[in-house]
Amino acid sequence: MAHLSLNRPERLNVLDPAVYAELFAALDAAYADPEIRAIVIAGAGEHFCAGFDLAASDDMAVREPVWSQWSGMAGQRTAMATIGNSPKPIIAAVQGYCLGGGFELANYCDFIVAADDAVFGEPEVRFSLVAHPRLMYFVPLRKAKEIQLLGEPFSAADAERLGLVNEVVPAAELGDRALAFARRLCRVPAETFQHTKTIMGRVLEMQGLGVAESMFASDFVVSKLTDTADRARFREIRESDGLRAALAWARTKDTPAEQPSVAS
Repeated sequence: MAHLSLNRPERLNVLDPAVYAELFAALDAAYADPEIRAIVIAGAGEHFCAGFDLAASDDMAVREPVWSQWSGMAGQRTAMATIGNSPKPIIAAVQGYCLGGGFELANYCDFIVAADDAVFGEPEVRFSLVAHPRLMYFVPLRKAKEIQLLGEPFSAADAERLGLVNEVVPAAELGDRALAFARRLCRVPAETFQHTKTIMGRVLEMQGLGVAESMFASDFVVSKLTDTADRARFREIRESDGLRAALAWARTKDTPAEQPSVAS
């Protein structure tokens, strides 16, 4: 069994190209090791992953040519797909924040064991980035729209009700319970697990998941390069007052009151 941890606890385990490269290299090694029957992905410290490093994302948007950004995103999508296509079971052990890119990473895993303090969500819509449509294959459409178009956080209990997580456990027991889940999976013949997972993957492909995956790199880069008023304001607050202040603004920013229409 392999236990992999995102190890940037001081930054809430946010992702960036270097972290992705280390994660995928560790996963490739685990896939290739015949002694490893299951993989657990966790986050060091109190949180699983608070998403992608927004400062790094903004820097890439400014400094890198568009084609380079698209190429990097396409490569990241290909590497992420290896998690979904892994011949071995992968369990995400989620505690604290599981947001944005971290939420997406967890959703690529086969199973999610969540601590009762876990907070899920895709807040990127609030600063003008699109979220991956993969969620539409796991929850009812209206719930997917609620999560991705409002960008509001939701609890582990809500995630369990939606069927997004397999089990919610006390936070103090998360590590042990995730490993126990992995040991249960190790009892299934490896060849049977791989064959069954492949069949399930083909069903998702028939439902169009592969097409959605192939389109996302372009759609995300377009959203990243579209400098909306909200995105510009978010960046301005982040640069002057820090990321925490920018996120607080994104959560609470005022919107014009809706005026009732009057038929004439």
